[in-house]
Amino acid sequence: MLKAAGLIEGEAHFTTARASTIFKRCQKVFRPFSEEEASKISSGRNEYLHGAALGITGIPAHVWWPRFWAQAHILLPAQGADISDLVGPERVNTVEVHLAQNKKNIEHQLTSRIEAAKLSLARFRDGRMSGSEQAKWQAAPRWAPVLDYSTEATCPACSNIGRLEGSEIVDRRVTHYGADDRDHFVGTIAEIDVSADYFSCPTCHLVLDRFELICETELGEEGFTVEVDPEDLEEWFEPEYGND
Repeated sequence: MLKAAGLIEGEAHFTTARASTIFKRCQKVFRPFSEEEASKISSGRNEYLHGAALGITGIPAHVWWPRFWAQAHILLPAQGADISDLVGPERVNTVEVHLAQNKKNIEHQLTSRIEAAKLSLARFRDGRMSGSEQAKWQAAPRWAPVLDYSTEATCPACSNIGRLEGSEIVDRRVTHYGADDRDHFVGTIAEIDVSADYFSCPTCHLVLDRFELICETELGEEGFTVEVDPEDLEEWFEPEYGND
């Protein structure tokens, strides 16, 4: 896929791969492409064409098209193309309306989650929760890590310390330090840059479980850096496509 997209050089060979495999690779290479969202769109299309379910026809056009174009327009620049190359100049404005609607939807989701977390925390502290609500609040999980790597980050709802997490390694660095008398390095520091895909706060119980939501906050889209054991670093390059 990287060769086909022109990101690396080499002789191309063709291998059959499932859509799920392609979506996984696209999420890794073309952030913020979402494997989950692409899979939902693909499943809806397959149900409509090959099954008895309504599939995408059961989703209103004003909901479906913004979701579709939010993913499609991420992949176009990688092919040296833009929206007009795909739909023609006369339909570019229509697509841009859908893209603007998707961004507005994400902003609304973020606002509603933050405001709900603030309200729940205030009600808990003021003793205004019902017995069942308070029991559910106190019985919430202990906020153990969900993904492979994590770091502390300030919660955008209550300003307390939460956890920013991710599994996708964007970059890796190994630094040697402390040369001895023979100029031999005696220490190694390994760091990885991780894409942030999940945020949770143990104080107000805010959860942001999508890359797009995190990007709309001050947490930003740069991800985070963590130090790891050099011996734990895996190979830089992935294996060839499997049929997963």
